[in-house]
Amino acid sequence: MEYTIENDLVLEQHVGTDSVLYITVLGKISNDRLEQFSTWADEVKLTIKKHAEEGENPILVLTDIRGVVHFERKPIAVLRELLSYDTQFPIRSAVVGGNRFAILIFDSIIGILHRTNVRHFKDKQSALAWLFAEKHP
Repeated sequence: MEYTIENDLVLEQHVGTDSVLYITVLGKISNDRLEQFSTWADEVKLTIKKHAEEGENPILVLTDIRGVVHFERKPIAVLRELLSYDTQFPIRSAVVGGNRFAILIFDSIIGILHRTNVRHFKDKQSALAWLFAEKHP
């Protein structure tokens, strides 16, 4: 699904028929939307936990941030907490797109958390190919 959004925030997640957790983030991730962003992050955590309880190993996550147009300071703490939470599970995560600032934020958090199981891709097809190649070597 393609979106064009500049003044709002859209946060979606669903598990595909291929068992991949698909996450879409787009719009303005602003301080005044912190509660909405936090609630969504908690929902993502629950989905990851459920996947782990169902025996998914590794849990495959594809996060599409191509539509992020703005990212403010307070939501960065929520994102860091979400990415830190992930470390307790066998996760392989691909991030698609993102402007320079969004990529810088993700890369900084990934570096701080010493995550080696997260990679950036320019397109969804490359990301999915990497996720499945790693799951089924």
